[in-house]
Amino acid sequence: MKLLLDIQDDKVSFFMELLKNFKYVTAKPFVDKNVAETDFWEELPENAQKGIERAQKQVKSGQTTPHAQVIKKYARYL
Repeated sequence: MKLLLDIQDDKVSFFMELLKNFKYVTAKPFVDKNVAETDFWEELPENAQKGIERAQKQVKSGQTTPHAQVIKKYARYL
């Protein structure tokens, strides 16, 4: 099935028609073959790596504050 729209059709009608026919739309994931796959961790500065590791240890040991409690405490600043 082809999606035919007049050049005068606006964006909203285009997307509405696209949604109606969504089962016919397929997409392929984009993979840039020119980019070498690297682990982002190795690209982080050492101080960032240490900060993340420290935060992970704090989470594991229960040294965290629930989101709702933080929002309640700082709501007046938001």
